[in-house]
Amino acid sequence: MFKKNLKINVIIVIFLLVLLCIGGLFYYISSKISPEEIKKITISTISKSFPNAKVELEKLDYSIGFSFKFKIQNLSIIPTTVSSDPAASAGSLFSVNEVEARVPFWALLTGGGTIEIYINKPSLEFIMFAKDDNNWKRAMMSSSSSSSSSPTTAPATTTTTTATAAATDQKGQIEVINFLMNSSLNVKFIDIDLKYKLQNNTSGHILLSRFLLKNLNLKNATAFELASKIELNMKDKMVSLDSMVVGHINIHEIILNKDIHSSIVVKLENIKYPLVQGQIPTIKSDIDLTLRRDDGAIIVINKTDIGSMGNVRSSVSILKEIIEVNDIDVAVGIKDVIDIFAPTMKMVGPTNSKFKLSGNLLMKEGKILPKLEFSASPGVKINLDNGPDLITKMSGSLIKDDVNIVVNNSVFKGAIDLRVNTSFDLNKPVSEISKLNLIRAEIAMSDLNVSNDFIQKTLYEKKPNREKVEKAEKAEKVENLEKVEQVEKVEKENSTSTSNISNSPAPSRSAIKTKTTATSVTTTTVATTNSGQLPPAIIQVKWSKVKIGDEYFDGSTNISVRDNRVGSEDLNFTFSKGKGNISFLLQLLTEVSTKVQWKFALNNLNLNSLRCFLPPMLEEINGVFTGKVDGDLTLTDLTKNINKANKKNTTTATTATTAVNYNVDYDLKILSGAIKGIKINEVVGGVLNKIPYLADVLAQKNYKISNDFERLSIKGNSKKDSLFINDFEFMGIKNKVELKGRGILFAAETKRQSNLEVDYIDHSDVLAPILEKNIGVNILPMKLSGPGFNLTPDYAYTLDKLAKLALNKSKDKLTQKLKGELQNKIQDVVNKSGVSNEVKNTVNKILPNVKFLGN
Repeated sequence: MFKKNLKINVIIVIFLLVLLCIGGLFYYISSKISPEEIKKITISTISKSFPNAKVELEKLDYSIGFSFKFKIQNLSIIPTTVSSDPAASAGSLFSVNEVEARVPFWALLTGGGTIEIYINKPSLEFIMFAKDDNNWKRAMMSSSSSSSSSPTTAPATTTTTTATAAATDQKGQIEVINFLMNSSLNVKFIDIDLKYKLQNNTSGHILLSRFLLKNLNLKNATAFELASKIELNMKDKMVSLDSMVVGHINIHEIILNKDIHSSIVVKLENIKYPLVQGQIPTIKSDIDLTLRRDDGAIIVINKTDIGSMGNVRSSVSILKEIIEVNDIDVAVGIKDVIDIFAPTMKMVGPTNSKFKLSGNLLMKEGKILPKLEFSASPGVKINLDNGPDLITKMSGSLIKDDVNIVVNNSVFKGAIDLRVNTSFDLNKPVSEISKLNLIRAEIAMSDLNVSNDFIQKTLYEKKPNREKVEKAEKAEKVENLEKVEQVEKVEKENSTSTSNISNSPAPSRSAIKTKTTATSVTTTTVATTNSGQLPPAIIQVKWSKVKIGDEYFDGSTNISVRDNRVGSEDLNFTFSKGKGNISFLLQLLTEVSTKVQWKFALNNLNLNSLRCFLPPMLEEINGVFTGKVDGDLTLTDLTKNINKANKKNTTTATTATTAVNYNVDYDLKILSGAIKGIKINEVVGGVLNKIPYLADVLAQKNYKISNDFERLSIKGNSKKDSLFINDFEFMGIKNKVELKGRGILFAAETKRQSNLEVDYIDHSDVLAPILEKNIGVNILPMKLSGPGFNLTPDYAYTLDKLAKLALNKSKDKLTQKLKGELQNKIQDVVNKSGVSNEVKNTVNKILPNVKFLGN
């Protein structure tokens, strides 16, 4: 027992002696090397690395106890002026408030332990002046080269010194490795402030609230954590987000040349981007990283969840110059994307439809070889204004350079299907859309059922307070009411002026410029400053069993797209029992202007089939229709014009204010039909009843004018605010009544007076004799006037015309009576006295009805 206690006491005494010796050693070292001397050495060493910078160190201290502690306060590296460029000395390269290191004695004695380093508020700034010039390079740039003046050492001495140094280094490396193998390091950074400014004025600010390394060692896994707040200023757009990165890595795998494995979790939240209206959800990525030693391959497996939007999965393999992206699996909710990027858009209804992308990518020898499939399903529900819902789904593929897209739409109880095929090489991006490869598309419409009610509601439903709504829309588009006046001014200048239009028939388009024929429509050359905005395409369109109102509509066409033109020469269709042909050309004239020209011809179309397109005031119209309509329409985006004038490149409006101008010639004929809704009998009868000598006859005979007709024809020209009627003819049933007219009708919003002059011609045995007896002709002149299409008879006009005709007839009767009396008197005089043949000829020239005796 005594021996045992003795051994313990001896061990304790020895341990105390060792501690006392070590303590004495460190006391001796601390008494010989002061913190101030270490501070000077530190400043001198850093200054040698940064000759063009000033190094400031407020305090350096160390202490020795059960552990060795080293502490630095307020260290900064500030660049000095290198040249006349003031930016060269802007900012601070590096600064830190506090650095503290702690090494326990146990680590020094046993060759292993836990070392802790704490760094508080380090700040780093990077400024790029040119491609190969920045503030760090300038600060580290040596003012003069001393390499040429450095002394040389004798070869023998060098060899000996090198050998000795090598042996010493080898021994030191072994000691360092042994120390690291038995030690671990904990590093803690707090509030790391990183600032940068690039040559293109892009700048950013990254604040790392903490960066932790825990248990950094050569045996076990090392954990790390990085939390940061990032603010990036990109061309006047501030992007900000909070990020968290947590993971682990095995350092010994790097040292011992093993395969390296690491797992990382990245979390991004509070993401703010000015172009995104909604809240971007939290993004979380789980990343598994593997670096193979045998072939140098890097393998990354990524699993990313984007909140409620969806997820992204993929695996990436990088081997030398070959990159493979396999197992691509993207599934994103379409409605969720809209709610984030365009929350005000209400067209898309609630849906669980997702956009999906799958396949792989191979990048080899600088080329990208995709093999991708994509789809949007189940169908997306799109709410059409005042119309039925549209259900659309999409699928497609991109294999190498071959693109195929199929879009299926369900609407109006039928289907509209689109198929697109083209080639697109990811390795050869094009700078202009017009340089894309030819796009081939097929559009097939079948079994659609567009009801009468839908067409009437779309065309003629009255919009409440439309003027106020348009004013508000314009104000929103151009930001204030002052800009609205600019819009209206531009709109007025772009529209076809009607201020000097008289009631005379308007010149047709052919009088203004050479009329375009069906063939020449697609070849007309128009000067343009906006060529090359459309991709080249050939679009084949077919439709069958499309029910419009109560009639079926079938047809087909081939549409060609090239540069700034979209056109077709062979749009043929059948509607009801008639046939039609349309040739058209759409041209992008300028950046803000689009023009459409067309020729439209119909033959033997049953007009009743168009009932659904007619205004509600027309109860019915039927007959066999033949005719043609030639015209052009120009659309101008006025908002862009104003923004260009104000040197703006973008608009704040969701839609543009558009000026619409058109110029249309029409020549239409209808046989054996009837119009109901326009009460011809009331209009004409109202005028007839104002005439005394006709009113009684109308009442006795119960005279009625039928809306049925043998022939109806109309020819004229139509513009934005006016409808010119050059020639109008209505031939009633059995040719008893005929109406002929001409005039001009203005749009109601122009507040101008419309006028239509009509001649009522009666071929019946009821009114014709009375008209001829009283006014000498069977024509009753009438005039209809009023705002817009709300016309009423102008009775004063008719009565005035009738009075003049009656007066002329009275004058004619009186003249004939006087001529007859004069003729009789001359007859008597000539017959009672002989006259020469010369006198007889002269008299016959003046009064051809005089008869001479003996003639």
